[in-house]
Amino acid sequence: ETVRRELDDAIPLTVKIRTGWDESTPNYLRIGRLAQEAGLAAVTLHGRNRKQMFTGEAVWDAVAELAAALDIPVLGNGDIRTAEQAVSWLRESGCAGVMIARGALADPWIFRQARDLLAGRPVEQPTLAMRREALLAHCDRLTAALPERAALHRMRKMSSLHLDGIEGGAELRRRLLGPSRDLPDFRAAVDQLFSELVDGRAA
Repeated sequence: ETVRRELDDAIPLTVKIRTGWDESTPNYLRIGRLAQEAGLAAVTLHGRNRKQMFTGEAVWDAVAELAAALDIPVLGNGDIRTAEQAVSWLRESGCAGVMIARGALADPWIFRQARDLLAGRPVEQPTLAMRREALLAHCDRLTAALPERAALHRMRKMSSLHLDGIEGGAELRRRLLGPSRDLPDFRAAVDQLFSELVDGRAA
């Protein structure tokens, strides 16, 4: 209520919540109603409680229950890893929209694919060239934001996501990171690896 009063009326205020503190104390309906009464524009519900963190499975029945209980838009969040899941949960829960977090790290094309599904258009799968471009763009952004050593360390952690869905991804990641002592090494390894994948020579 305090934040809503301090904001300009033209600025929408939203909140993201979980189902409760733990399994024994679900409070999403109460908090959702309080948010609506305070004049918030929308509520996002992540279908896990605070104690779960990112373990277990998101409970989308809770999203559906909250969407039915409120007049303001409810967005659902949790365990959306494919465009098909995004569209399925959107339709089955009756929520106004979905938020995608970790699923977009492995598949940044998921948003466009979900829009295509909703519009009845064919879903385009990312090509190897698109995956290479995304990986290097990620590297460029990290390089611009972090010292080189920190950027390389982050790319070592994130590269497995970029290779997710490619056959033999674990072995490809090992090959990609093995010779990488600095960012130029890393970029050269990326170019070589994807060139071999395109040529069909990589295992």
